[in-house]
Amino acid sequence: MRQRLAVLPDKTIVIFLSFNIDRTGKAYISTDVLPQLAQSCSAPIYALNETYFGSGIVGGRLLSYEAVGFSAAEIGVRILAGESVQSIPPQTVPSRHHG
Repeated sequence: MRQRLAVLPDKTIVIFLSFNIDRTGKAYISTDVLPQLAQSCSAPIYALNETYFGSGIVGGRLLSYEAVGFSAAEIGVRILAGESVQSIPPQTVPSRHHG
């Protein structure tokens, strides 16, 4: 994969989602793999969440799992306080800008 990433065409970007297992069945941790891929990659790498920020992606608007957790906790507190689940509208969690 690193060889292919090294020779990408001009005006190419890479969107990194995750890398958990290779074709031989060996398991990996995505945050350990990403820096190695970034060193070989001839194109900028983007990701969707801030877990990968600082591991070789270029930055940008990234989903914060911390913000999702806080939002879920706030909703949970409301429900535990007796608020009806049906009365709570769908929530959005703003992304954070990095880079």
